[in-house]
Formats: sequence, C-alpha cells, structure tokens
Amino acid sequence: MSFKELTPWFKEVFNLVDESCRELNAPLYLIGAQARHFHLAEKGIKPFRGTMDIDFALMIPDMNRYDMLFDLLLNKGFRKAVEPYRIIHLETKTVVDLLPFGQLEEAGTVKFTDRKTELSVVGLKEVLNRPAEMKLDKETTVQVTPLEGLIILKLVSFDEKSERAKDLDDIYDILINYFELKSDCFYEILPDIMDEFSEENYPLEAGAWQAGYDIGNLLREYEELKSYILQILKKETEENTGEISLYYYNKAYFEDIETIQNLFNIMIKGINYSI
Repeated sequence: MSFKELTPWFKEVFNLVDESCRELNAPLYLIGAQARHFHLAEKGIKPFRGTMDIDFALMIPDMNRYDMLFDLLLNKGFRKAVEPYRIIHLETKTVVDLLPFGQLEEAGTVKFTDRKTELSVVGLKEVLNRPAEMKLDKETTVQVTPLEGLIILKLVSFDEKSERAKDLDDIYDILINYFELKSDCFYEILPDIMDEFSEENYPLEAGAWQAGYDIGNLLREYEELKSYILQILKKETEENTGEISLYYYNKAYFEDIETIQNLFNIMIKGINYSI
C-alpha cells in the first residue's frame, strides 16, 4: 500500500498548507506519525498505529509571520482550534498541527503570547537540517523528517512528558522495521559488531544498530542534543528498569526486559560508532 492510498486526503491538505508557506517563504516539513507512514509505505509496510492527524513543522522568523499563515489558511477552508498551533480542515475534518521553529524559538521553546501557551520544539532544527525529500506523486514532493530524526523527536517528547505513550509505540514501529528499510545502508558499512547479534533477533538488532548509527551521524555537529539522546538511552540499560523498557515489556512487545535493554545497548554502540 502506498502512502497516497493509505491517506487519500493528505494531498489536498498538504497542498493548501504548502502553498501558503511558500507565499511566506517558510519551509514546511512533515513530522510525526504521518512522516513515519511515509517511510513505511515506501516499502509497502502497513503502520502499526494509524492517525488522521497531520503534524507539520515550519521554519519561520517570527510570530507575526506565523499569524499571517493562519490568516491565509482560514481563507482556504480551515478553522481554528482551541490550541493556538492547531487548525482543522473543514472538508476532510483533518486536524493539522503547525509547529513553528527557527529564529523565533528561545531555548527550544516557542511562546504563543495570545493564549499564554509554550511549546517545546527541542530537536526540530537539528533533525530537519537534512530532511528526506520524498515523492507523494509525480507532481508533489514532501520534505519529510528522516527515520532516525523521528526516533530522536519521539525520545525527546516522551522524556519531556512521560504520559505520551504513543511516542513509544511510534518508536517501536520504526525499530521493528528499521532493518528492512535500511538494510542496504547496513551492508555498505558492515559493522564489526555483526558477530555479536543473535541469530534469532538478527534483523531487530541490526536495525537497532543502524538506527543508532544514523542518529549519531545526523547529530554529529550537535553535541548537546546527541548527549541528551545518549542520556535517555543509557537510562534504559541500567539495573533499574527504565520507563521505556518497562512499557515495551508490559505491552508484550518483547519477551523479556533483557532483550529490550540489549537493543538500547546496541543503539548506543551504533551512535558511538558514527562519532
């Protein structure tokens, strides 16, 4: 199943938002669950978790330009929601989050002064420095968060608010498919850790290593964010079971805690290998 078949309503909404962002010279990026769907659909993989919502990030210099974008979209078939960063496309009833980042952010936070809302955008500028340009169809190209970037953003999101369990479901969906999506890259590198992988879990462990390698490569020039991600992962390898590992175990995604901790260890090795 292609992404277009999976989300037939996406193109109409994307074109309206993208057109408006181009008018304001604000680069637009697909993030969140739909970005994950885009990557999986390229290999014909059905997502573990579906959603009708779309999350976009847009690089924009100030809140005045952001407000101008909303005004444009309100004249193109959208209405405002309670949240100051959310709009709803009336025809398809699609919920769209527009997360601003760039010059207007302060210490990884964007402030919406009209409703006294603060939004964390930690990791967006680093992850979207090298987006994946992916084809929706012959006419439409979408700038999509790279797979490893999605893992980074989901780890940060859960670390900031541990009630966001769906972030862990999304990471799981990416990890269990990572090797299938990136096996060509893995065999180009041929890491010396290959002999340590178990025969039973080889694709899973190889995918975890490749994910770590890609994360380290993406964050090569961003030491602060890389250290933050390593800190999150290392919590999962300690004697006291980490929150992510416990969640995966309780959801029966894996048979035992040791398997989960081993995957995080392998990811850490992949990150360190890329340094």
